[in-house]
Amino acid sequence: MQELLTLDQAATQLKVTPQWLAKAARKGTVPSRKIGRYRRFTDADLDDYLERARQGKDPWKRSPQSESRLKRGRRSA
Repeated sequence: MQELLTLDQAATQLKVTPQWLAKAARKGTVPSRKIGRYRRFTDADLDDYLERARQGKDPWKRSPQSESRLKRGRRSA
C-alpha cells in the first residue's frame, strides 16, 4: 500500500503552495483522495499530474476567454 501524503507534504514535493494544491485537487486537476475532511495524495497521483502537465498545453498561454476579457478591458471609450 502506498503512503498517503498530506496537503503540505504534496505541495512541498510539487514546489507549489498548499492553497494552490488544495484548489487544484478540488477542481480535479491534481488527483487526490478525500479522507474525512482531509485531502491525501500518493506519489503516483503526483507523478500522474506531472506527466499530464508535461504533455499538456503551455501553462502560461491565455485561454480564449481570458484574451476576450483583456481585449474588452483595453478598449478606449
